[in-house]
Amino acid sequence: IVLPDHPSHGRKRKKMELIPPRLADNCEGEDPFAVVHDWPKPFAPARVQKWIDQAFNRRKGRPPTNKLESFKRNRSTPWDKGWS
Repeated sequence: IVLPDHPSHGRKRKKMELIPPRLADNCEGEDPFAVVHDWPKPFAPARVQKWIDQAFNRRKGRPPTNKLESFKRNRSTPWDKGWS
């Protein structure tokens, strides 16, 4: 879920380079494993609950694309320098 202060919030085409690369890979294709949504304004709890339910149910389907290596520790973006 893209929060309102993210640069891609409200844009039809998300800036996939601003999200973690493994997530971006899983948002591609005709039947993506992951889906990116904008945080609804005004807040719509039923809509967010629907997204959560869809993600929960999706866990039993096709596995995610994991061709990229996991981060060894958390960091703010994949482009930060000096982290390993």
